Amino acid sequence: SSLLSAPLFIFCAVIGLIGIKAIVLALLALILRMPVRNALGLTFALAQGGEFAFVLFSIAGANGVLSAELISQLVIVVTLSMMATPLIYPWMMRFRAVDQAPYDEINTSEADVIIAGFGPFGQVVARLLRVHSISFTILDKDAEQVDFVRQFGNAIFYSDATKPAVLKAAHVDKAKIFVVATAVPEESIQIVKTLKQHYPKLRIFACARTRQHAMELNDLGVECVIRRSFHSSLEMTKSLLLASGIEEQEVVDSINMFRLHDEQTLKKQQAFMKDEERLRQSAYESARELEALFESDEADKIAVTKKRAKQQANETGKNADASEKVTPVSDSAVETSS
Repeated sequence: SSLLSAPLFIFCAVIGLIGIKAIVLALLALILRMPVRNALGLTFALAQGGEFAFVLFSIAGANGVLSAELISQLVIVVTLSMMATPLIYPWMMRFRAVDQAPYDEINTSEADVIIAGFGPFGQVVARLLRVHSISFTILDKDAEQVDFVRQFGNAIFYSDATKPAVLKAAHVDKAKIFVVATAVPEESIQIVKTLKQHYPKLRIFACARTRQHAMELNDLGVECVIRRSFHSSLEMTKSLLLASGIEEQEVVDSINMFRLHDEQTLKKQQAFMKDEERLRQSAYESARELEALFESDEADKIAVTKKRAKQQANETGKNADASEKVTPVSDSAVETSS
């Protein structure tokens, strides 16, 4: 076979293919100013040969550019490079994990609010706290995010809020409120459990990524749980309905009805949050209830409209009767008086 006839050539070609592609990808990543960690991921994930190489080999063979033996060897080279990628990439990921930057040493004063997670949600919270001169400390596990935010002068620490030692260093015992704004549900749940274990009286506000996540946070006794996409989707729907020509009051009433019904449903589902079958049944029943509510509301609006129309008709009739009872002044009467 081609592999046995030229093993050294094939081995060197595989190493050369992966090495040259890795160098080219690394240079592109540097030109695009990608973070080093992301550049490493790109380099090793795409360093293998691609299926398009087989198409090129077929064309080259058909036109006599490459010999059949060389094409067979090159096909093996590309195939082996593709087979090597699943072995290289996990090793590279372990290397990145070992190469992880050490957490910051937290040396900050006491703050009224501690924020864990400084993504889009946490940033909005922090900006408004700053406007009202409320002190806060930020903890985030994303080293790249921390470095980026520090460029703008924000006090933020690269650290893990699930660690009791970190919470102690951040003076959580002196804080009034802890805001859990991390995007990963498992991480936020772990943070809340740690807080409840070591600071049971601390007030906790948290954002939930999904409905199930919200129920888990509620089950842990979080004081305020905000679903990350719920309110924003309602605002989008409100704008959409207004743009569709529906009257503002009707839109507001519909949004409020939906919000109230969904929040009540969430509280009911809390009791059997781990029973998937009951959750599915509850979701179906909730949808039917909401549909019935909207139908009832529509019937009430029709009844009110008919009642108003009847009242207006009665008022119009009374005005007409009143006008008929007024005695007109004749011209002869005017002449006599003159």
